[in-house]
Amino acid sequence: MYLNYYVYLREGTNAKNGLVLVMSRGAAKTGSVNTKKANTVYIDLTGNNAEEITTDSTGVGIFKTPAGKISLWVPKQ
Repeated sequence: MYLNYYVYLREGTNAKNGLVLVMSRGAAKTGSVNTKKANTVYIDLTGNNAEEITTDSTGVGIFKTPAGKISLWVPKQ
């Protein structure tokens, strides 16, 4: 059995930001991820998503990627 999507979280350190990677082999995917970074704005470095995502007060954000694509979400500088 093969998964049609994959989500990876790299938390980062105090000196370096983390990232959220979302990959889809099929349909577009959206998923809830706890980044542990409250009220943080994320952007997709790949350009596959023009919108920004803001995590809530607990660090949870709704991250997505288009069908058959990869999105690499990082905190906005």
